Amino acid sequence: PLKYTKGLERHRFVYPVRAIRRKNIGEALLLSLFIPKGTTLTITLPPGPTSPDVPYYEFWKRVAKELSLPVEFEAGLRENLADIMGTAQAVLTTSVKEGFGFSYLEPWTADVAVLGRRIGPILSDFERDGIQFPHLYDSLDIPMAYLSPPLLRKKLEQILTETYAAYHLDVAGHTLKTLTDYIFSEEVFDFGKLDEEFQMDIIEMAASNATARQDIIDINPFLETLATWDMHTHEAQIQTNKELVLLHYSMEHALS
Repeated sequence: PLKYTKGLERHRFVYPVRAIRRKNIGEALLLSLFIPKGTTLTITLPPGPTSPDVPYYEFWKRVAKELSLPVEFEAGLRENLADIMGTAQAVLTTSVKEGFGFSYLEPWTADVAVLGRRIGPILSDFERDGIQFPHLYDSLDIPMAYLSPPLLRKKLEQILTETYAAYHLDVAGHTLKTLTDYIFSEEVFDFGKLDEEFQMDIIEMAASNATARQDIIDINPFLETLATWDMHTHEAQIQTNKELVLLHYSMEHALS
């Protein structure tokens, strides 16, 4: 387990990652609009200096600054991870792709819960071992009314064309129509499937428009949980998961 200094002020929601693109940093910034007042969202590390994701990271840092979001970057360059966890109300994750899924396990050993986006194939093994993740969502839905249909259609066509071209194929006209007809028949769209441009537009809207924030809350019950989060009311669940993580995934278990 992570050995953190006891008695630290629990004033953060921590996203303990290198902020590469698949970590879906825009979604974390959106969630920062719904955390309890007086707390901050802390993203611990930047991408590596030669990473192709650096421009995306710098983009999100500018957005957070311009919108005065309660987001702190690069805390892991100034503080050790254990003590960052010791200041956490909870760990947030918005990642859309993981390997083993270590980020879903380690926080419990620091006595904090994991909140955020669920990656089903990763969690299924952990859940078979009895570890529970009651505060995760499968999608963060945005009303379709907040998206520009012509722009969304254009981006879908571009992505579909590029994907087919990678396999030396042409996109049949009916394929695009079938896809867009299905998407536009829905009332919501998952924020995690939007590109940075769309995500920024939604964050700007939510930051400046209380009605938009409430509309997003209304279709995402998780956000109510986040806004009123109190780790002390979840101590039993945290301790149960901690014991199970250490039982099944500790180094001692691996070597036994």
